[in-house]
Amino acid sequence: MPDKSTGPSSATRRLNFTKTGIGNLVAPSTGRYYVYDLKVPGLTVAVTANAAKSFYVYRRVHGRPQRIRLGGFPELSVE
Repeated sequence: MPDKSTGPSSATRRLNFTKTGIGNLVAPSTGRYYVYDLKVPGLTVAVTANAAKSFYVYRRVHGRPQRIRLGGFPELSVE
């Protein structure tokens, strides 16, 4: 079973975003999962089965939830 701090889980995952922390996130065998930042509300990293990691911001736009892609990791830094 994957480590709770790095692997996918059905529960909402939260992490203090650092380069090392995001770099250590493991890819799921299929699909994707989202990890939310502890400090910045709505900031999210999606981790896909291809080990791609992308930053998103989760907001409501006109009352509907939206995930807006900001860029990929490591091209876009958490700093």
